[in-house]
Amino acid sequence: MQRYGSKGSITSVTSSSRAGDKKILPTHMIIQRENDNQMILLPVTNLVNSSVARIKLNNTATFKSDLNNRKQERGRIIQLGEYLTYTHISKMFLLYRK
Repeated sequence: MQRYGSKGSITSVTSSSRAGDKKILPTHMIIQRENDNQMILLPVTNLVNSSVARIKLNNTATFKSDLNNRKQERGRIIQLGEYLTYTHISKMFLLYRK
């Protein structure tokens, strides 16, 4: 009697190849302020109480523009990502606003 080797499914192969990959956490965000609708680029560390609620797009967040200042502002999170990608996006915003 002849035996055949087991066949792996496509999903098991793709999931096992992604097992070592780690999800890259966002380092920066673009926020639209509530008071003047201005879009600003800030590091994620400027969020106040970010550990209480998860950071999601289109959520309203409380943040500080300057960590040394006590003033807190509110705004809607437009985009999350890494700094290098958002430097290019911020340049596009500046060109678009002119």
